[in-house]
Amino acid sequence: MNNIWSVFYEDEGSFKKEYMDLLPEITEETRHMLVSFSHNDFQENNIMVKWGDNEKYVRDVIIIDFENSKLNYRGIDLASYIVESTIDYQADEDFVYHDELAPDFNTNDE
Repeated sequence: MNNIWSVFYEDEGSFKKEYMDLLPEITEETRHMLVSFSHNDFQENNIMVKWGDNEKYVRDVIIIDFENSKLNYRGIDLASYIVESTIDYQADEDFVYHDELAPDFNTNDE
């Protein structure tokens, strides 16, 4: 198997027809509307806020960590921020690991 499409499709043409038809047609007139400069790691740890007097107002907002920045679809930073804001990295509970579902790779003959 040389290509991932060959798992589900007989030929590359069938694969391209199904998936390329889902994408909007990009022309020179619409290209500027679909892609823009994106941060690509837009989450709360990359947003620094300077507060004003007695933290009554935001004086300045600084966005940091631009090493993943490049052109991407418009709106990707907003979408990734929404997804990241739903994750609780400070959760007290440990990750639930179902030990009984893990395969036993013990190769020692006992």
